[in-house]
Amino acid sequence: MKRIFSFIWILLVFATLTQAKEIRLSYELSLSHPENHIFGVNVMIRNNSQKFLELTMPAWTPGTYELQDHARNMFQFTALNEKGDTLSTSRMDFDTWKITASGSKNITITYKVLGLYPDAAAC
Repeated sequence: MKRIFSFIWILLVFATLTQAKEIRLSYELSLSHPENHIFGVNVMIRNNSQKFLELTMPAWTPGTYELQDHARNMFQFTALNEKGDTLSTSRMDFDTWKITASGSKNITITYKVLGLYPDAAAC
C-alpha cells in the first residue's frame, strides 16, 4: 500500500513540475495628448512558449449586431522581445496579426489608435 501511495505522490509531483506555465496578458492604455485623440496601447505577453502568435481584435461591439473594422484606426503596430529586439509581424486580415515569436518568452506589443468617436460602435 505504501508503494502505491508513494508512486501516486511521485506522479503528482512530476505532473506539477512538468506543466507549462500559462501565457499571461496584461494591457496598458495611455492618452498623453487628449487633444490629438490618439491612444497608446501596450500589450504584455508573458510565459510565451509558441513560435508564432496570432492576435485578433474583435470585429463586433455588443449591441450593434454588425461587423465593424475597429482596426482601421490602428497604426504603428510593433512587437518587441525581452531584449528590445523587433519581432517580425504581418497583418493576416483586417483584424488579425501574426507575430513570429522566435523563442521569445516575453513579448511587448505596442500600437496607437485614433479615437475620434465617443464610443467604439462609431469607430
